[in-house]
Amino acid sequence: MDLSNFSNTESGRIILMILVLFASVLLGWLVKKGMTFLYKKSRARHKTDAGKFLLITSFMRLAILLIGVSYAISLEPNIKSWTTSLLASAGIATAIIGFAAKDVLANFVSGTVIIIFRPFTVTHWIKVGNIHEGSVEEIKMLYTVVRDKRNRRLVIPNSKILSSDVINSSYREEHVAEIVKFEISYDSDVKKAKEIIREIAEASPLSIDMRTKVQKQNNDPVVEVRFQEFATYSIVLAAFVWLDDPKDASTIRWSLNEEVKERFMQEGINIPYPKLIIQDDHDKENKQSKNLYES
Repeated sequence: MDLSNFSNTESGRIILMILVLFASVLLGWLVKKGMTFLYKKSRARHKTDAGKFLLITSFMRLAILLIGVSYAISLEPNIKSWTTSLLASAGIATAIIGFAAKDVLANFVSGTVIIIFRPFTVTHWIKVGNIHEGSVEEIKMLYTVVRDKRNRRLVIPNSKILSSDVINSSYREEHVAEIVKFEISYDSDVKKAKEIIREIAEASPLSIDMRTKVQKQNNDPVVEVRFQEFATYSIVLAAFVWLDDPKDASTIRWSLNEEVKERFMQEGINIPYPKLIIQDDHDKENKQSKNLYES
């Protein structure tokens, strides 16, 4: 078949345009599959960043699609006749599309920034604001998937992540210090309470020794327990427990609370709680009147 004669007909040009667009979409899909295969193969040998592969794949697919659309449009010889009217309405169309897709564009730009500058990556343990916390599973162009402590997948828009304070516990090293607080009554033995907390925390399999050589030579404790403050009803003690994985922070806090509470009860360390005293002024007035009458 002579393509030059075929493209001279109206129906032929339409068919060619459809074929070009279909080929562009198909080629983009094949590029995605090929890049995914390369990523899985290279990930087994090296620590390859999934975000970079995603960014490269997205730009390659976008480039292929733009080239295909441009070529398909060029097949229409009468395109110059409506180019002027198209450009005249392009400003209005761009404003409408930009307003409707501003959130999508913001997430796309934020996703590109996250992938390029890498404030966090897959497997990092992060905390977004004071709400979301968990392990990063996927970084997409529009959103990031975080698996929290309850094994739920949180889909967080990338623009929300960049506009919030992000704590990355895995940025340099995964060792983190968890601060576990305990309250004792004012009449309790502070030194004894600190020794109990330190003993239980150091015996935990999750606690690790992060002391320097000098600290070990000085026999400094593995877990440091400090007198933090005078509270309204209690004395607050804080234990600094080093962990190998930030995911264990909740586990160590729960286990220490239970074990320390039991030891406190055995050793006579009181855990305070507020008490409410209700006084009935009416009964008090009746008692005073009765005493006056009897006198």
